[in-house]
Amino acid sequence: MCKTKKKGGGSLFASILLSGLIASVISAGVYWRLNHASREVWKEEDFQKTSDDDAFLVVFRRDILPQSADINALRLGVLEKAKKSIFPWLWLVFFCPILLGSYLGLFLGAAAFSLSFVLYCLYAMTSLGYDEYKAHYKKNVVERLLQSIDGSLFYRPESSISEDNVKKSNIFTDIYPSYENREPRFTIKLSGEDCFFGSIGKTVFSFSEIYLSLEKVTLRNQRSIKDHHGIFFVVDFNKHTSAVTVGMSSGQEHKMKNTNATLVELEDPVFNDVFDVYSTDQIEARYILTPAFMKSCLDFQQLTGYQISFSLVSGQLFLFIDTQYNFFEPELLVNPVSYTEVKLCFDMIQLIHKMVDVLSLNTRIWTKT
Repeated sequence: MCKTKKKGGGSLFASILLSGLIASVISAGVYWRLNHASREVWKEEDFQKTSDDDAFLVVFRRDILPQSADINALRLGVLEKAKKSIFPWLWLVFFCPILLGSYLGLFLGAAAFSLSFVLYCLYAMTSLGYDEYKAHYKKNVVERLLQSIDGSLFYRPESSISEDNVKKSNIFTDIYPSYENREPRFTIKLSGEDCFFGSIGKTVFSFSEIYLSLEKVTLRNQRSIKDHHGIFFVVDFNKHTSAVTVGMSSGQEHKMKNTNATLVELEDPVFNDVFDVYSTDQIEARYILTPAFMKSCLDFQQLTGYQISFSLVSGQLFLFIDTQYNFFEPELLVNPVSYTEVKLCFDMIQLIHKMVDVLSLNTRIWTKT
């Protein structure tokens, strides 16, 4: 009779010990990165870069550099508080995985504690003074950049586009209204920040970052199954509209076929390849989507480098840029007042400002009734 050989005590001990070592290496790497970031300081030569954008370079040196010392001091303060909060618990990095490893096994033990340690590090970094640091950055960097581009515009970091406008746009038909009132199985979450608003010429507009997600709720967990993260615009359009017309980037998920809107074939074959357009009124859609407007949409999508969706509802133009990136936020592990980071923020604000001209929204050939 063959007997199954049992795992020896030495082998079990080695596995448990290895579990602790794996967790120690991972956690030590996280702590080292945190410690290294807290010692980074900016140097004057880091900002003596040439640029093909002279306007930005002037703004950067005149308005942003003088703020860099205070912003970096706040960043380093947050990191120092996080280090002091984390350091007393480092002894657990080795011993807890050993205990967990004896019950969960080698890799599960190491993974369980390593994940917990990393999450605690993130909590420490984002809770100990981070809000003050973020608010200071947005006031002294983002707002100054906006004023350098157009002093007549306004910025509210804590505000965002309303849910009513997000629903009204009919852009997110894969979520609204398909999954509304379907709790407790599904939950729709909408959050946003960094609201910019004002007028350019006669065109009134506002935009903000939004994060829209659809989460499926089960007995075990709650997980996101659809999400949209980007910049959402509400713009005063230069024509009166009574129909609902929606343009989606080709291949983007939507449920327009489930509405009373029908597919519109327009005269521009390039536009038809890039966008799927649906409207409740074919005649009005062709009247609104002029060759100039279609060219502007193509130019704007090429200019942004992101997929865009638009809709025309009740005399308003709604536009969504699917960035999947959180703009206007300060970095914590690197200097946020670096040339590259600030230039990225400046370019996005300037790009949005140009949108009105690119889409010819100030050319009010047709007057609203």
